[in-house]
Amino acid sequence: MAWHLDVGELAPGATVTYWFAWGGDSDEGAQFVQAHPIPLVLGGDIRIIATAHLEVLEYGMQLRGPEFGGTGGGYWYSVTVRNNGPWTSHVELRGDRVG
Repeated sequence: MAWHLDVGELAPGATVTYWFAWGGDSDEGAQFVQAHPIPLVLGGDIRIIATAHLEVLEYGMQLRGPEFGGTGGGYWYSVTVRNNGPWTSHVELRGDRVG
């Protein structure tokens, strides 16, 4: 199942790890994840103001215990993204199940 998640803005040179899950104890299997730069919308027109260069550095998956809340914590996925561009970029994570 393809999915996308708007995670906000990332400053130039910044590196952030985003965590996401599907709720409950759901294991959605291996995931492909891409950090997708979003063009700015000005006055109803899409305009690319600056070059964006987002790099995915690392993927991860973690089984969390009950100390993280819920009935059993469940499976959580992570992706670490760095903005190698000269300007702040709006970021959307896009992904899909592998296989």
